Amino acid sequence: MVSSLVRLAVAAVVAALLLVGCGGADETAPAWNHDPGDATRGPAAWGDLDESFEQCRTGTEQSPVDIAGAVTADLPDLVFDYPETSLTVKNTGHVIEAELPEDSDLTLTVGGDEYRLVQFHLHAPSEHTVDGEPYRGRGPPRARVGGR
Repeated sequence: MVSSLVRLAVAAVVAALLLVGCGGADETAPAWNHDPGDATRGPAAWGDLDESFEQCRTGTEQSPVDIAGAVTADLPDLVFDYPETSLTVKNTGHVIEAELPEDSDLTLTVGGDEYRLVQFHLHAPSEHTVDGEPYRGRGPPRARVGGR
């Protein structure tokens, strides 16, 4: 059971690294949130809130994601090199976000590919589902890690 949960968590982190989010940081953009229960501003409505959010309705590789049919797989280790680093944390109104300094050298290596951490953020509730069910009550808030 724990092994399955670890694999699911790893799959979610890898998916978050690969997926492109919806919408931008435009101050004039309409209000939105991560609450799957909000039919007017939540994830199901994102694509209809503004013309610039169209990718949220028509795209196939962005948030929200249903993590379904997890399978056992022989995946490369995730190697984190995250030494102590100063960062600035801010509340954007949608997420708690940490931007890292340009000269930081925090990396994640997956197989032979190395990614430099440039930003991460946390929010609750998660807009994602697991086997079609909201992630609420199943663990910590969603974390998204941004790298280059």
